[in-house]
Amino acid sequence: MLDELLRRVVSHTPETLDSDRRFPEAAVLVPVTRSEQPELILTLRASGLSTHGGEVAFPGG
Repeated sequence: MLDELLRRVVSHTPETLDSDRRFPEAAVLVPVTRSEQPELILTLRASGLSTHGGEVAFPGG
């Protein structure tokens, strides 16, 4: 399963989209474990945050 995921990521051709100058460019890292069944690593944002509090997110997001 992980090998198939890696194959698809490596062979993917990115598309260039028109940018919206109101928003900064951003990227997301999707951490995947190397185990028998690959798993995503997620965090739970603190409920007291002013934006997106209590939501599940990728680490650093």
